[in-house]
Amino acid sequence: MPAVLTLLRIKNLALVEELEWQMGPGFIAVTGETGAGKSIIIGALQLLLGERADKSLIRTGADLCTVEAVFSENDLQKLNPQLVEAGIEPCDNDLILKRTLSSTGTNRQFVNGSPTTLAVLKNLGDELVDLHGPHDHQSLLSPETQLSLLDSFARAEAQLEEYRKHYRQLQTLLASIFFGTRLPRSSRRTSLPTKRRKSRSATNSPATANG
Repeated sequence: MPAVLTLLRIKNLALVEELEWQMGPGFIAVTGETGAGKSIIIGALQLLLGERADKSLIRTGADLCTVEAVFSENDLQKLNPQLVEAGIEPCDNDLILKRTLSSTGTNRQFVNGSPTTLAVLKNLGDELVDLHGPHDHQSLLSPETQLSLLDSFARAEAQLEEYRKHYRQLQTLLASIFFGTRLPRSSRRTSLPTKRRKSRSATNSPATANG
C-alpha cells in the first residue's frame, strides 16, 4: 500500500499559531471559504517537500516556524536505500519529516530525527507526495519521474539498483584518487613563493650574470 500522510503539525506558519491534524483512513477533502487557511496546509506540505522558503513565512511575533509530518505504511521501505545513502537510519512503518525556519534566516530539516540536506528532503518528498494544480509541481513533467516510469515498465529495477551500486563505488574511488593525489591548499600556497625565491636567486647569481 502506498505511503499515507497520517499526521501534520504546523506551528507559527503564516497565520497559524499551532495546528495538529491526525488523519484517518480514506478520502479526505479540505473545504472552506477564502482565507480559511487551506493554502497554508498546502504550503506546509510544500515546505516538507523541499520547497525554498524564507523568514517571511514565520508568523508575526514568532521566532521559529516548525512543520512536521508523519507518513505510514509498509511501502516506505522502498525509500530505505535513499535513507541509508544519506546517512539516515532506515524506516519500518513510519517516516517523520520535519523542517524549521528561524527568524535569523536559519533553515533546518530532519528525517526521522536526523539532520539532513534540503536536497535529500526534496528527493524523499517527490516519492511521497504528488501535488497537482495550475501552478504546482506535476511529477509527469519531471525527467526523474519519466525515467522511473520507464524503468518500471521495463522491469529494470534490479539492473537499476546494480547500476547505482557500481556508480557509488566509482564516485568513492574517484574521490579517493582526487583527494589522495592533490596537494593541500596550504602546501600549494607555501611552495609557490619558495620556487620564486629560488628562481630569483639563480638569476642574480654571479655565474648567471657572467654567462
